[in-house]
Amino acid sequence: MTAPQTLTPPRWLSITTTLLLAVSLLAISPRTKAQTIDGFVDLHSHLMAEHTFGGSWYWGTVEGSLDWALRRCDGNPAQSHGAIENLPGVAEFIATDTGIHLGKRRGYDRRKCKKIFGVTIPGTCPRPHFEHWPRHDGLAHQQMWHGHLKQAFDGGMKVMVVSLAESNFLCRNTPSSKRRYDCDEMASVHRQLDKLNQFVANHSSWVGIARSPAQARTLAAQNKLALVIAVEVSKLFPNGSITDQLDQLYNKGVRSVQLVHHHNNRFSGAAPIPKLVQTVDLVEVVKGEMSPINDVSCGNNCDGDTHLNTQGLTADGAQLVNAMIDRGMLVDVAHVSRKSLKQIHTIMSQNNNYPMFYSHAHLFDSIDGNKDQRNEKYIKSDEISLINGTGGMVGLRTGLEAATTYNTSVGNYCDGSIRSFAQSLMAGVDQGLSLGLGADLNGFITQMKPRCYPDNDPATQDIQRKGLAHVGLLPQLVQDLHNIGVPQQYIDHLDNSAERFVVMWERAQTIAANN
Repeated sequence: MTAPQTLTPPRWLSITTTLLLAVSLLAISPRTKAQTIDGFVDLHSHLMAEHTFGGSWYWGTVEGSLDWALRRCDGNPAQSHGAIENLPGVAEFIATDTGIHLGKRRGYDRRKCKKIFGVTIPGTCPRPHFEHWPRHDGLAHQQMWHGHLKQAFDGGMKVMVVSLAESNFLCRNTPSSKRRYDCDEMASVHRQLDKLNQFVANHSSWVGIARSPAQARTLAAQNKLALVIAVEVSKLFPNGSITDQLDQLYNKGVRSVQLVHHHNNRFSGAAPIPKLVQTVDLVEVVKGEMSPINDVSCGNNCDGDTHLNTQGLTADGAQLVNAMIDRGMLVDVAHVSRKSLKQIHTIMSQNNNYPMFYSHAHLFDSIDGNKDQRNEKYIKSDEISLINGTGGMVGLRTGLEAATTYNTSVGNYCDGSIRSFAQSLMAGVDQGLSLGLGADLNGFITQMKPRCYPDNDPATQDIQRKGLAHVGLLPQLVQDLHNIGVPQQYIDHLDNSAERFVVMWERAQTIAANN
């Protein structure tokens, strides 16, 4: 859909409403220590990813015992996971653990030695567990096993935003004989909602779904991990009533929605991601079909800086943003085009600075442009000001990208490791951003790599040796910031991020109630 020249202005708050809001905020009594949520938040990860992409992409499961859920991989000779249909070599191009990867398959090694006449057959005995996966650069192996999630919770993660994502493009290109599900994106969202509810029921002693900030505080007080449900798809509400479909998600517990994901849609332009476009190009060339992922006009090569997606927010997009504001939902601006971001900010500012939520992102100026292909999804300095002005929050990505040096007190070597993340964290906090983690685990992206020699000799923690291989290592990530000399105020910022997220959510609900 083409965006109109002008968008219908959102409802202006009356002077009376503004005064009432100010009085209500002043009337809130100081929160006691017992009510405060101590710990960090992951604003974006994919707990139900094994039920996406047709159900055949990931090896390993969220549920099940350690020796089964994270069992030794078969190496994929029969396209059991991480496979692209009828395109030999394409899956191998995507990542180290996609396509055939016979030499990199050891999770929990369940093998037992085989013998002939009492002589052990070479290569049949089990070897040390988890030497090959979970791994930081894996795109097709489980990173969210429930035991690791519990490990993250016990280590200080008190809130997690669970993103229910889907890609029709990737699903359609997996082997059809291996698919358990169809490729409809909204059907996948509802399926994942059902699976998530079952997961919570299975682990109700330590985890729960927060449908409001008050419920998040209650869960924290009960020593439970609070899960907040979000949606991330490209084919969001492809037709039909926006409000009816939004209410359907809301009634099932969804409290945050991205307007767009990998390509332009009914609501907004998308931020082009060059690495994704390159992969799609390869599939298109071989299969002779077109994908909407490449149907983006930037006036030139999309560079995320001066050549940008020309598509902004549509009239339907403005309606959806206002509908989410009316319901006190968190409007996630991740993946929107820069043009859309500014238009959404206009709506937010006209609604008493309703908070802009950016669940997972890099900071444009913090990422080394000489070593990474920066894109439109990376937040620029003027956009940081917009987010700060609304009291919003950003989930800082934990990926493999190299960073520019911001604070020389922390050595910026070993590109893509904890040292790169530290530079971005310090830069973001000093620019006034409210930051949490935006890990994007099981999100079809690579995570921060292990430390480099001699920092990892000896390695005293798994994250130093393996990098961010799974969700259970998030507490070690926070601890390792201290180990490399990051000043305490930045570590405290992360350690307080769960509380700041809930406060932002409370403010969104207060604005909605007074609109």
